[in-house]
This record gives sequence, C-alpha cells and structure tokens, in this order.
Amino acid sequence: MPTSARRRPNTVTSRPRESPDRQRARTATRHEGELTALLLAVSSGSAIASLTAECAEPLARALQEPTITCVCLCLEHDDGGSQLRPVTERRSGALLPGHAALVAAVVGGRLDGVTIRLRPDGMSTGAVSAVAAALLAGAGRRVCWGARELLLFMLRRCGVRAADGFRCWRLRDLTIADWLLEPDRPSRQFCQVLSELGAQSGTAARDAALSRQEQLAADLRQLAQLDTAMAQRLRTAGLLALFELVETPLATVLAAMEAHGVQVDVARLHAAAAACQRQLRCLEAAAQRAAGTVFSLSSSAQLRRLLYDELRLDARSGVSVPLTERGLKSTSEQALQRLLAAHPLPGLVIQHRRLLKFKSTYVEGVLAQVRGGGVFPQWLQTAAATGRVQAAAPNLQSVPKRPLALTTDGGDNDDRNAVLARSPFVARSGHTLLSMDFCQMELRLLAHLSRDACLMAAIRDAPSGDIFRQLAALWTGEPADAIDDAQRERTKRLVYAAMYGAGRHRLAEVLQCEPQQAQRALDSFLAQCPAIGAFSSQVVAECRRAGLVSSLLGRRRRVAAIMSSQHLARSQAERQAVNFVIQGSAADLCKLVMVAVAEAAPDVPLLAQLHDELLWEVPQGRLGEFRALVERQVGRLDALLVAAGHRQPLLVPLPVSIAAGVCWAHMEPLPPADRA
Repeated sequence: MPTSARRRPNTVTSRPRESPDRQRARTATRHEGELTALLLAVSSGSAIASLTAECAEPLARALQEPTITCVCLCLEHDDGGSQLRPVTERRSGALLPGHAALVAAVVGGRLDGVTIRLRPDGMSTGAVSAVAAALLAGAGRRVCWGARELLLFMLRRCGVRAADGFRCWRLRDLTIADWLLEPDRPSRQFCQVLSELGAQSGTAARDAALSRQEQLAADLRQLAQLDTAMAQRLRTAGLLALFELVETPLATVLAAMEAHGVQVDVARLHAAAAACQRQLRCLEAAAQRAAGTVFSLSSSAQLRRLLYDELRLDARSGVSVPLTERGLKSTSEQALQRLLAAHPLPGLVIQHRRLLKFKSTYVEGVLAQVRGGGVFPQWLQTAAATGRVQAAAPNLQSVPKRPLALTTDGGDNDDRNAVLARSPFVARSGHTLLSMDFCQMELRLLAHLSRDACLMAAIRDAPSGDIFRQLAALWTGEPADAIDDAQRERTKRLVYAAMYGAGRHRLAEVLQCEPQQAQRALDSFLAQCPAIGAFSSQVVAECRRAGLVSSLLGRRRRVAAIMSSQHLARSQAERQAVNFVIQGSAADLCKLVMVAVAEAAPDVPLLAQLHDELLWEVPQGRLGEFRALVERQVGRLDALLVAAGHRQPLLVPLPVSIAAGVCWAHMEPLPPADRA
C-alpha cells in the first residue's frame, strides 16, 4: 500500500483547560500590571494619571490598604477649573455647568503621592462604581471641598448608591468646617482659607508656572494639610464632634435627598394653574366693579389714586395708613388691612395679590423645576447661621400647608373652592409618604433651657394634649377646659413673643391691640413664667462676656452687635442671640434624627426636611415597621446627644406626630404605636 494512501489516526492535540482559580490569578496579574503601569506613569512625570478600565479592580483593592492615611477628592470641571480653583463664578447653591472628571490624591500606602483622574464616560459602570465606592469608603480620612457637588456627581454619574454609604461614607467637607467656625461669614474659596491658615507652600510665581494639572495635584495635596489645620481649629472651638458626628454624615443624607427628588403630579399643577388663572380674572372683574372703573390691579399708582383720592377710604373711615419712603400713602397689605371695613376693594386686592403670588411661586415656579416627572430641590447645609437646612429650587420648606381659598368677593373663605399647594407632591407607585413632626419643639427646648416651672408644669400636665391651652389655664387661673380658642391663641402668641423678644409694637400688631396693652399682657405672662425672662437675660449676658452663643451641641455664633452703642442694633443682636440658642439647638436635634434614621434604614429615602418635620417615601408593605423605627430613633435622642458630646439629658419629652398618605396635601395622622 502506498505511503500516501496510509491513513493516520484522527487525533486532536489541545491544551489542558485552565482552572477558574488560575484564570482569576492570571487576570489579577494582568490588572496588577496595569496598576503598576499607572504608578510608573505618575512617577515618570505625569501630574495626574487617567484611570483605565483594566486597572480599576486592583486600584479599588489598593485603596483599601490600611496604610493609607488620607484621600483628597475634588471635581474637575468642563471649563478647565475645579472645585478648588473654579473658573466660572458660582451662584449660591447652584452647581457649575458640567463636571469632566473626579480627581483623587492619595496619601500613604502603595499609592502614596499618586493623583488619579476618574472619567465615567467610556468605562463600564461596574469599573467606575468599584473605584468610586473605594474612594468614598476606604481606609484613611476622605477630604473634599464641597461634598454636595461631589456626592451628586458620584450618585448620578458613577453608579454608587447612597443606601450603601450612609453608614460608611464620611467625606470631611472643609467648606462645612469653615462655616461652623464662622457661620455668618460669606463662603470662601479654597485659596483664601489656605492663605489664612498659612498652609500655602508655594509662591505666587511658582504657582503661575505650574500647569493646570500640576496645580490641581498640588492643591489636592494641600487639602490634606488644610484638613489637619481645620481639625485643630474645630477641636479648640469645641466643634469637632459636631463636625464629625453630625454635619459630616448629614452631607451624604442631603445629597441623597437631592439626587432622589420628589415625584410630582404634573396634571395637578396644570389644573391648579388653570383654576388660579380663572379666579384671577374673576377677582379683576369684581375689583373693577367695586371701584366703578377699569384699572390695573398691578399698578400701585392707579390703586393709590382710587383708594385715597377718589374713594377717600382712609379719610371716610378715620384710618391712618403708613407712608412709603417717598412719602406717598402705602398700598401694602398692611395698609389695605386697615381699610377692609371701609369698602370691598381692599379685600379684593389682597385676594388678587395672594393668589397671584401663589400661582407664580407654587404652581408656575414648581412647574419650571420639574424634570423627569419630579423636582430635585437643593438642600443647602451651610446657608443659615442657625444651622438650619435650607431648601431651594424649589423651596419645599415654604410650601403652605393650609389651602388657599378661591373667592371672588373678598369675603369668607370656602374650603370647598380652594387650591392646595402640597397636592401635586405625591409618592411613587407602591410607596407611601410618612411625615414625622416634632410637637412644639422650640417651646419644649425653651422649657429645657430655661427650666421654667410654669412651662414645665404645662408640658407635664398636657403630655399629649394642648400645651398652649394648659399654659393659658395656668396664666389666667381658669380650668383648662374653660379656656376658649381666643385665649389659647393669645397665649400662644405671647409665648413666642417672649421666646423671641418681640417688642411691644410688633406684639401689638400680632395681638391686634394697643402697644400699652400688649406690654401689660407680656409683663403679666413673664411674671407667671419668670425663668423665661431670666434665661433670655442670662443668654444676653453670656453673649456680652464671650462675644458668642452656643447651642446644645456647641454650635456657635458670634454676635458682635451685642456691644453696639446703637439701641436698635443692640436690641436686634440680643434677640438674635436668644433665637440662635433655641433654633440652633432645634437644628441639632433634627439633624441627629435625620442621620440616625438614614443609618438604621438606608433604603428608605428621606424626601424633605421642613425644619421640625421630616418626610420619607416608604414602601407600602413596610409602613408599620418604618414608623416604629422612626419612633425608636426619636426615643434615643438623649443617647444620640451624649454620643455627639452633650452630657445632660433633656428635661422634657419631645413627642412627635406621625402621618401618612400618598399625597402630601392629604396626610392622615397615625395613632401612637401603643394604640395602633
């Protein structure tokens, strides 16, 4: 048989199949090689190394090394600037137009001295989120200059979840530290603070010679030095615990609130806009009929001529009205209120103005902010010297709870024909809104701070009842069930006047009486509750001595005008000092609860902070469980205060009322847990 005809056996030669462990080891070796290349790129002269997908995994592991002492983070903007040296001027609360990348500088560990740029575009979501999560929650301190902006970038562009970070993200935002030290001072740039603290290592000439990338890398290294200097200042001022245990975790809570947003029923907004517009036309027609002529309700000059020259309402009714700065008779609401009994026109003008403001602010203003079926309010942490969180774009804290009645004659309100500003804000499908409201929080804090026996007795004798009715009973000597609504309201206004130092003229306006009567009523009330006045005097005296006042958790505010030789400036400063102690302490307590609930239930989003009220969006099947959790955290306030540095327990209870519903305008109170 020819050789060519011989047939060889049909054999196949193949490599042995690689085990999964060996595959993973080979991949890890390749990735370590990529990381080594990244480090070599930096050591060979690159100021900032751009992260690639291949080295994302080993970089994330390297960021967990316990030898890392600090990671400094900032955003690089599309315009070439950064959070540390912005090119574009930023309005208060507004984010800059766009962010190109996240830049991080590492101190300590194998990555010591490395500055890395993370661009989410062009990389897999998994790679980006792995590195971003490691940057936020690895070993060592995490330091930044503007946590809100940075966290929103991470949440929206880098695939990280706030629910994963409430317990472990601790971004030390030095803008918050700077604000805590001087809460009334306008916000400052990074370079200003560096210069003040003497942390600037280079010269102006050297800085000018650096490229933008070199400057950014140098700035990030100096951010670590600035953190050390700021921490020492905070410690000296007694503010370090407040910064680290309250304000730092709160920054994550607020960023998560803004990223999540609140769902809006746009159809309800459009319906409200149409209803308001119809009613505005009716009010215009009614006002023109009442005036007997056609005029523009938006023209102060035309209205002034009608009220005071043609109708002569002030002269006919014997009423004096305030004057403008130009010496003209005012058409303000205060002036119109004095003329209500004289003619229908002033009431119609007031109705028209209120409705016009309602429509522009709470209907059209909200519509302009809707994106993707919701609004995403900014929650500003450093906007108020008292420590209160402020909302903007839209300001949910100003959305009125009560309905605005739509009437055409300026007469009595009719709730059947009304618009509800909170009605368009709804829960997402499968969820329920749950609100928790501290009951008379500032009044109870006044009782704790002043230790007034009368006030504490009213709180004790009305644990779940009406404190103001009880106070009225103690003040007048009548039984609580004999106190009518007018007496209760009068007492409530007197309490807040005493609390916040309203003068007799302001109190007279509130009580609708003569100033002398208002002063007598206030003196009588303070005689019944003498420790309230003593507390205010003590706060003012301490402020004069130290130049500042403090809240429960040591939040501070300087009140320089307390020593003014000008009576008006000094009186205002005295009121400001007392207000700060109460409102700053209320802010402390509310923030403690916000952080505690977020850490205990990270997957239940907080939607809004309304000063003494919090609003969550809860899965419907978890309403009872979450409600109990909120009540437990409120019940732990004494322990939370101690953990944050306050040694004395509260002397009065802080009960809360809880309500739920799918629409913010229609929340039904839930009974206490022991009666539910």
